[in-house]
Amino acid sequence: MKYPLKISLALLICLLFGCVFLFISSGDFKGVSHFGTLRVGVTAPPNFHPGYEIRDAYKKIPPSRFYINFYSQDIVYNCFFDECGLGGAMVGSMGGWFAGSGISDLDELFGVEINREELWSTGYSSLMIVTNRESEIVGLYPDAGMSDLSKVLQFHPELADFSLLEGISQLGPLKVGEPLPFLPEEIMKSVANSEDIRHLFSVYLIRNKPSGSSGCPYYECGYYIEKTIAMGGWYYEIDPEKSEVVEQLGLSSSQVRRGEVTLVILTDIESKILAIHPNQNIRDIMSILYQYPQLVDASLIDRAS
Repeated sequence: MKYPLKISLALLICLLFGCVFLFISSGDFKGVSHFGTLRVGVTAPPNFHPGYEIRDAYKKIPPSRFYINFYSQDIVYNCFFDECGLGGAMVGSMGGWFAGSGISDLDELFGVEINREELWSTGYSSLMIVTNRESEIVGLYPDAGMSDLSKVLQFHPELADFSLLEGISQLGPLKVGEPLPFLPEEIMKSVANSEDIRHLFSVYLIRNKPSGSSGCPYYECGYYIEKTIAMGGWYYEIDPEKSEVVEQLGLSSSQVRRGEVTLVILTDIESKILAIHPNQNIRDIMSILYQYPQLVDASLIDRAS
């Protein structure tokens, strides 16, 4: 079976955010210096800061490279990362935080008066707010939608690094297009009935498991595992304690256990390597899979945009 080729980074950005926005000059799309009580260049409200408690499985906003909060009349329930659309997944893969919510609380939070019948007295239907790791507001984009996210990120190259979406072609004994250095059966035999299932693709994750846990919370594991399986794939987490398997991948078991190294490997139905993504984790699986439209139905990934 000929495995699908990875799409180029430029095409990937087009598919994710819309090509029309990728090639329009920056002069056609601008942010504003202030919106309600929000001002570019000043510290964001406390509810944007890392460590702020939120009513969600994440509990608190984690420290991130940058933060994007998206408010839209089209969002009914709060969403995070790929729950908001594939653009949210990409922000996560760049080390950022992405959260979306409706507009009902904007007037209370930011002093933006909302006409309940027309939704926005200003005529806008959404607001995208970008803050840096120091919690300083660096961008305000009224009426920006998810399809504008690529352009918004391009305004902030010091924050958003698109190269982080790309994997590498070789890592030690691992090489794209070649089989795994171990037999998949060595991992599969620990999974009930897995030998009876032929999967379109497989995702292997090597990382240190959360302290004191044999697994991880549903929002960090179960959600992405179930989504991977629903798309016809399978998920295997390689135990860092199995040093013989980890070392066959060219990694150090001790570094993995200390949390210094993580790795995501994608293989096809014949167990040939399609993608190698060092320093990526379970939350990055969706953004990796989206780069293989011949392998995965993208509509099954982007369920919320």
